Amino acid sequence: MPYSGSIQIVNDSNGTAYAFLADNGTLWICEWDADAERWVKGKEVPETSGAFGTKALYVENLWPNGKTENSGQGSAHNAGIVLAYRLGRGSSTEIYTSLGFWDSNGVLQWSTPSQLTNDNV
Repeated sequence: MPYSGSIQIVNDSNGTAYAFLADNGTLWICEWDADAERWVKGKEVPETSGAFGTKALYVENLWPNGKTENSGQGSAHNAGIVLAYRLGRGSSTEIYTSLGFWDSNGVLQWSTPSQLTNDNV
């Protein structure tokens, strides 16, 4: 993962830290490996080429999972990461979001980005 002074870090409910870095038009994510004491699994967040101004937020109840609160099966929602960033320059800058979720194998997956603004709005 490239070095930069503007890395944003979020922790999941298990205490695992994830770092997000927009560097030269590439939005990177990596995971902190406490045993090795270093960042690992560095990769690009899909479909975020040109991203900057990144903000990340861990949300414990982001994704409905089909369970009900009173079913005795735990929460009716799964945790996820809300990732917001800007694309474009000047007056054509737009805000996008990608939503991250952990699949059944514990691998962080990403939704297709959604555009939140449209020029004059």
